[in-house]
Amino acid sequence: MRKIDIHEQALERFRLGVDADTKQKQRELESLRMYSGDQWPDMVRQARNAQPAQGNLPASPARPCITVNRLLEPVAQIVNDERESDVSIQLVPADDFGGVAPPPDPLEIELREGLIRRIQRESESADARTWAFLRAVVAGRGYYAIMTRYAKGATFDQEIYCRRIYNQNAVVLDPTHEQPDGSDADWGFIGVDIPYSQYLAEYPTNSQGKKNALFNLDDDEFRALGDESPDWFSVLDGDGDEAKMVRVVEYWYVHRESKELHLMPGGPSGAGQAVWADDLESYQAQQAAQGLPPAEPMQTRTEVEKSVKWCKLDGLQVLDETDWPSPWVPIVKIVGNELPPFNEDRQVDGIVYPAIGACQGSNFMLSKWVESVGLAPIAPWMVAEGQIEGYEEFYNQSNTRAFAYLPYKTRDLENNAVGAPQRTNVDTPISSLAASYQIFNQSVQTTTGVNDPQLGRNDPSLRSGKAILAIQNQGKRGTSNYMDNFGRSIRHEGRIMNSLLFPIYGRRPGRLARIVNGEDESQPVLIGQPFTMQGLDGQQMPQGVPPGQPSPEGAKEYKLTPDANYNVAVKVAKNYDTRREQEFAINASLIEQQPQLMSVGGDLFFKSQDGPGAQQWAKRMRVMLDPKVLAEIDKDQSQPQVPPQMQQQMQEMQGQMQQMGQALQQAQGELQSQFQLESLKAQTQKEIAQLKAQTDMQIAQMKVQSDMAMKSAQLDLTDKNTREKLEANAAQTQVEAAHNIERDAMQANQADSEEMF
Repeated sequence: MRKIDIHEQALERFRLGVDADTKQKQRELESLRMYSGDQWPDMVRQARNAQPAQGNLPASPARPCITVNRLLEPVAQIVNDERESDVSIQLVPADDFGGVAPPPDPLEIELREGLIRRIQRESESADARTWAFLRAVVAGRGYYAIMTRYAKGATFDQEIYCRRIYNQNAVVLDPTHEQPDGSDADWGFIGVDIPYSQYLAEYPTNSQGKKNALFNLDDDEFRALGDESPDWFSVLDGDGDEAKMVRVVEYWYVHRESKELHLMPGGPSGAGQAVWADDLESYQAQQAAQGLPPAEPMQTRTEVEKSVKWCKLDGLQVLDETDWPSPWVPIVKIVGNELPPFNEDRQVDGIVYPAIGACQGSNFMLSKWVESVGLAPIAPWMVAEGQIEGYEEFYNQSNTRAFAYLPYKTRDLENNAVGAPQRTNVDTPISSLAASYQIFNQSVQTTTGVNDPQLGRNDPSLRSGKAILAIQNQGKRGTSNYMDNFGRSIRHEGRIMNSLLFPIYGRRPGRLARIVNGEDESQPVLIGQPFTMQGLDGQQMPQGVPPGQPSPEGAKEYKLTPDANYNVAVKVAKNYDTRREQEFAINASLIEQQPQLMSVGGDLFFKSQDGPGAQQWAKRMRVMLDPKVLAEIDKDQSQPQVPPQMQQQMQEMQGQMQQMGQALQQAQGELQSQFQLESLKAQTQKEIAQLKAQTDMQIAQMKVQSDMAMKSAQLDLTDKNTREKLEANAAQTQVEAAHNIERDAMQANQADSEEMF
């Protein structure tokens, strides 16, 4: 089998992708041109330019070419919906694990979601998605990429980030893909043209470590490369290396390898054991060592393993290459409106392309209106010959000056009686132009799907706020497909990120990373190593447990496993910078409708605010709460939280006490002597008293610890002396409680002894 030349294959695929996208890119460029405000066809604009005098034809002034860009509002309306949305990625175990991996640990799901949430909340991630979404709304499709890079500082740790692609035409994606998010693409390119001097500085060698073949080229040799491969080497106007441009592209491609999987007899449940063909020989050797006869496969199937490779290349050579640690090409595609195929051309568009005709018609009618009104001739005077003789200047200036009177003669040159001079009416078709302009404006709304209610221009006849809201929600359905397609692309983004988490964050145990929990709060965690949280509130840092040491109570361990299988669910909702803002909005709405609720939850209302003095107001409002509410709050807080381990110990002690009681009853029936019976009773009661004393002591200690925890949570323990004083008081309380319990036990034993004798 002939070995595939990666560079040759890449150039062939690049040409295929560019050729397949030619018509689509022309439509996209036309849409982008319209959106930017250049909405007049070149030939029409040239025809309306000023014309100089030619021959017997006089010079003509320029005709107006007025442009009112009616595309900015609908595009901004849809894009701002995306800006105000909150994207939430949720990971759930796959429906069927098969023999791939066991169900994942809930802590691992928490870690993965926290890492993905933190990556997606970075400002550059939001910029990358919004830029791609804007282009999808305007031109039909947009792209961004999920990339990796080295973390800042002296480290070899990497991190995941979203890459914004400024020039969207630099992306060439496999034209045979079928999914709207591009998840099934077999290859993709992201390219950029850089100056020749920068290229030589960044790529002195190729992927094999040899000297770059483009070094030391003179101008003629470089131009020859440009003539041979104009898409890869070009020369701008000017001289020197800065005028020479080299295209460098990143190339991802899927590599497939077929493997045979055999189902051998046996297995844990007797249903058979799956063995790869490469491992069949060692498996049969193990069977022979156990004295089992050779076995033939019961079933065989072919499994195709897919992996992704990455390389960087120019038009002449491969500059760098490596394995890509994800099963997907990391280019995420966002589509606007994907049209069903009716020919060989694959077509997507946004809201601009269907509205091109309506926008141009609106501009034509408005320009004609201005031209008709502004350049319409002033109505001339109709006079008889000789009627204004001697008064010509009055009538010449009557169109620019307001005269109190205009004199005229009552007879003409032939001495015929005539009436007063009259102006001739000039009819300008304003009404028809206005109607045409209104029709085209309505057509713009129809083709973009964004109508007046969405833009805040409601029908004056609507009085009810509920009716206005219903009309606005109905209008949004015309463009809801854009946000739906956006959510689909975010789901693919989540899959790519999830597949990169173990290779990037999970290979080095003990790596410190930052996650964002479901409450939008950031916290540091250790990955692959047990840790405990230490420090004051707001300043907590994980403290790792040394290897080989047992994990203390309450320690956590976040792990990333390489073969965990998940489904990715995406939720796109209205964005609140924090959950506190959402809570405040709900509380404010409730209290606005029912002000009496301030006596029930006024402290929660102020606690959810972010402004200065909010916490002080919350404390003051707590005093004003209804006594029943305060009693319920105090009741919940007074119940000590007993750890599960201590609960188990208490249950074991109670079981022992019950067993001793049963033994006492049995002894009373067997013993005949009153003295022996009383002696055994005293001894048993003594042991019960000691056990009860121990139990009471532990319960008292737990109560003290619970009280101390509650006080520590309520007080602001920022002062070191305050904390030490509280801990000393707690220790003293424990000592006194133990002393009292021991004293009570001694008194009980003494009373029992006196009673026995």
